[in-house]
Amino acid sequence: MAVSTGSSGDRMVRTASLPSATSYTICGWWQKTGSGDGSWNTIYALDDGGGTNYHIFYEIASSVAQFSIYSNGYNNTNGDTASLFTWYFLAMSNAGTSATDCKIYYASEGSSSLTVVSTTGVTFTPTALSIGGTATFDEHCHATNCNVMVYDTVLTQAQLTNIMLNRQYKPLYWSNLHAWWPMFRGTDRFRDYSANGYDLTEVGACGSSFDPALAWGWHASYQPHVPAATGQVVGPFPTHFRV
Repeated sequence: MAVSTGSSGDRMVRTASLPSATSYTICGWWQKTGSGDGSWNTIYALDDGGGTNYHIFYEIASSVAQFSIYSNGYNNTNGDTASLFTWYFLAMSNAGTSATDCKIYYASEGSSSLTVVSTTGVTFTPTALSIGGTATFDEHCHATNCNVMVYDTVLTQAQLTNIMLNRQYKPLYWSNLHAWWPMFRGTDRFRDYSANGYDLTEVGACGSSFDPALAWGWHASYQPHVPAATGQVVGPFPTHFRV
């Protein structure tokens, strides 16, 4: 249960009811599946739509292929190399306009701690939150995304580490949860399960793929199963988890 972006222009986006640029966190699981389409391969982005103000978690599409953060003119490319077909837990947040307020976090599957890379934060009024690419820079990742969550607060490194180690679809923290996209198969790939109704919009032709074997995280009586004949997840579920 994951969504893949594999062609130029493929991405998922929201353009309304966005988090504050100085108090948010976006996090989820990510796997690199190709070289991407440009010199910057966008993973997560929050921007003003005009190429003037933005926070971008991206991968440099050169031989070094490092995880990097760009906050307007403030750039930090000191992250590690992203390996092909390796699952990573990723996060991006911004807490204000100080020298280290804009941060990215990453760790490969099986790690016990997160690496952090930071740069100067900026404030602006966001008009788009994007996963897998942006309309502004038109450079897109060839990757798979799974179980992405957005918070209307800046989660600490300890909290993000707990989410990574928890390895469950169900959010570990419900307070300030802005949106939760498990990225189930079928028509619910872009549905928000936070009950806020902030569904993603598909741009291009995103595909379906396999997740990093996350647990479900809710009570055993709600454990879904996948019939071999259909490959579709079915209930029983509580109402707001029905897929």
